[in-house]
Amino acid sequence: MTANRTSLCETCCRIPTRVFQSHAALYDDRRKLLEFRAPDLLMSAPTCSFCSLVLNAVSARLQAQNAGPKSSQEVHDLLQTVEWWQTFHVEQNQNIPKDVRSPKMTGFVTWTHSNLTPPVAISLQAFGLPGSAASLSASVPEGLALNSSDCKDAFQLSKGWLKTCLLEHKRCRQTLCGTNLSETEQSEMPHLPSRIIQICSVQQGESHRRMIFNTSLVESEGMRGRWVALSHCWGPSRRHPLKTTKGNLHAHRDCIPWPSLPQTFRDAIKIAYMLGVEFIWIDSLCIVQDDLEDWKTESSSMGYIYENAILTIAASGAGDSTEGCFLNRDKTSQAMEVPFPTKEDARGGSFFILPKETTGGPDSSVLNTRAWATQEWILSRRIIHYMRDSMIWSCKTLTQTETGRFIPIRARNNTWAAIVEEYSNRELTLVQDKLIALEGLASEISKTRPDKYWFGLWSGDIPDQLFWFARSKLGKIHVADVPSWSWASRMGAVRFLPFDMEGGGWPRTKPLSRKLCGTSTLEDNRYLCLSGLLKVVPALAKTTDQWSRNAFSTYTERIYRGPLYDIRSEAEEGIGWCVLDAREVPTKPLLCFALVQDYVGDYDEGRFFFYKVLILQAGDPIGDCYERVGAGCIFTSSWFADVETKSIRIA
Repeated sequence: MTANRTSLCETCCRIPTRVFQSHAALYDDRRKLLEFRAPDLLMSAPTCSFCSLVLNAVSARLQAQNAGPKSSQEVHDLLQTVEWWQTFHVEQNQNIPKDVRSPKMTGFVTWTHSNLTPPVAISLQAFGLPGSAASLSASVPEGLALNSSDCKDAFQLSKGWLKTCLLEHKRCRQTLCGTNLSETEQSEMPHLPSRIIQICSVQQGESHRRMIFNTSLVESEGMRGRWVALSHCWGPSRRHPLKTTKGNLHAHRDCIPWPSLPQTFRDAIKIAYMLGVEFIWIDSLCIVQDDLEDWKTESSSMGYIYENAILTIAASGAGDSTEGCFLNRDKTSQAMEVPFPTKEDARGGSFFILPKETTGGPDSSVLNTRAWATQEWILSRRIIHYMRDSMIWSCKTLTQTETGRFIPIRARNNTWAAIVEEYSNRELTLVQDKLIALEGLASEISKTRPDKYWFGLWSGDIPDQLFWFARSKLGKIHVADVPSWSWASRMGAVRFLPFDMEGGGWPRTKPLSRKLCGTSTLEDNRYLCLSGLLKVVPALAKTTDQWSRNAFSTYTERIYRGPLYDIRSEAEEGIGWCVLDAREVPTKPLLCFALVQDYVGDYDEGRFFFYKVLILQAGDPIGDCYERVGAGCIFTSSWFADVETKSIRIA
């Protein structure tokens, strides 16, 4: 880590001294503490540590904007022309887990008020080195600002994260179904995956960066032990990684040549070795890729593999396997070293300030766009994300940057609706993998549920999991075995209509819990049998501006990018709305199938009843069989007054 010793200009010297010192954790001041013009910032940055830090952070933020300046000179020219007032206050950490002891203060926030559009806001973070007076005093978090993810300090940090989690985090020893894993006694460790890579030996080069490893693919045959798993992007077909095939399976059992391994695999093997783990599981090498039966068998075990691994290494910043885990970092940001007054000067008596990571964390990484990573991240009890500019630790207890900052992460949300919404928004190369890529996760979740798993839905959550709709145009999936009532029958991002309708612009709601569908059953492993109110849709029309402002469409409008349709009665009155699964209105007659009656309002204000409906079209004319083409709401409850409950099948 490189650092600039503190040297402040006249303006920055007016920052209250206590902000930079031991009581900063108790200090929270949102007044304007600092004010200067942008040209002044440019002039003082070469000699003032804090101005330099702010300028670097502002430049990075401006260049990250879509229409912003693209070079340092353009940033300089822009800042010369603006009137810019800078405010400054201490930031409190809002993401500390309840059972983790950590300082509340993690840094500072600066806001700009000027003619810049949009206005710029930057955040700085404070941390102390491990064992320093600052971190031991609990004034600032303990952390490091690393120049590389491949340096000795980085590996020490990784070891520390893993050791702390193994010793202190009880939640991280549990699987999704609540089984406690033993990770210390060899005889009680999980069984190794059926096929796994063994790190046999290492040839030490001139430094730890030049290690060459001897590896082979072994059949575990019931052995127990520790392993790490790799989560990575395969990239386009021309850059697909080394694979195990029928032709090289026997050769890989003897030895996997080091030169043939792509950079991501080499880096992951090195990380495993440095953490003291002998085995690593990599999908392209541990599954015979041109053997369909082997692929089906091994892919169904991926839930077990990622959940029981002691750690998952996520190459989150790499778009394909050639890029590696140890990506080149931006060297323009240097930490500002601030004196830390103490009676007993421990390890330098200082702490550091650095711009917060601007990558947005794992949620905004390139790996997060990969559908297969969904179950890998949710099932993994511990992950180290190798980002473009930092390393991030994420376990069931906490998610933390290398500088000690705690951050939230969406990938740990394991409600099924949230999983499907996240998963459906990710990229999937092969449409036939739509359900297979969630099979391992569904298998583990099934151990915690009494109901059945039907084509991406849980039978106990019907009918609410039937009310999915497109976030944008959906493409019909060309897999004959996926029925239309499943979200997996379409390619593209979906969202679920909230079952209780709370939030999202809807009026206050109390659930009535009146389900019209009765007990759902599945016939011939395809046809969903339900009861409800069925009625022909007289007419559809694209929503008008007046209708768009109606509270009932507010939630859907905010997350749906396609057209909403009015459902019109025989008298051409608006009685509800719907979202179609495809942009084109079907040519066949459409029907509303009401499965749930709900209401908005409360006892004092009065209730307003409405129906949640599926939009269907006739399918097989024999046996009352229909096909789903959309979903929506009927808010004129009297429209179904003359309809009796009917049982139908949806294919």
